Amino acid sequence: MCKTTNHATRFVVTTPWSESDAASKQADELALWFHCKRVVRNARSIVKVCRDEAVEACLIADEVPKFYHMSAPDKALYFHPGMAMQRCLQLERGQSDRLLTAAGVRLGDTVVDATLGLGTDSLVLAFAVGDKGRVESLEVSEPLAILVSFAIHKRAEQPDWMQPLLERIRVHVTDYLSFLQMMPTDSVDIVYFDPMFRSRSHHPSSADALREYADSRALSEAAIREAKRVARRRVVVKERISSGVFERFGLRPDKERARFSYGILNVR
Repeated sequence: MCKTTNHATRFVVTTPWSESDAASKQADELALWFHCKRVVRNARSIVKVCRDEAVEACLIADEVPKFYHMSAPDKALYFHPGMAMQRCLQLERGQSDRLLTAAGVRLGDTVVDATLGLGTDSLVLAFAVGDKGRVESLEVSEPLAILVSFAIHKRAEQPDWMQPLLERIRVHVTDYLSFLQMMPTDSVDIVYFDPMFRSRSHHPSSADALREYADSRALSEAAIREAKRVARRRVVVKERISSGVFERFGLRPDKERARFSYGILNVR
């Protein structure tokens, strides 16, 4: 994991409510791996740990590490590849995937996933680029990057289908504009953005826990300009049609009447 930003949620590592030997060992490993403070739980609630330690979140050393934010202590954030697995299985059966169709991903491509999140799209992109391709995954939120990078670090413990995909992903803790500005012109095939929707859905979703950690800033003209310079073929943005982003940046939506669309911009 490459780190080039100071944008971070403050957090500490601790154990679940019951501090077993296995959980204590996991907490020690997480603290060392992520260079953060490890604290004893002492039967404290998530909110009390955060207040006592003057942080915003706790990383709990469960079998699968989980983040809990003090503003939503009942919502766990953790790496779970379930949706990516479904999409990869559909691809193996010869079905299409909207993102891959919109992006025009080919075997051997280099793709920048500028908004990693919890890694679902990066895994699907890694499937599509094959063993000769790579995915450079950017995430300004350190907790989100940590969860995915730890899964890559522990890839030998992941399901067999996912191990080769994780090897094709490199996580960078950085904002996408800074990263793109440092890249040479025409150095990747595709740049993809999936910015957090700024208006909440009326229905509960997996994005609710993610929202406490994700960068909510709107996509900037500078970012699109740099993406067009860096990409050899295409820039793609996932957004709601009503957002105004498609008109603003001259993007062609893949679907006009869907809940969201992939905006396509051919650059070469």
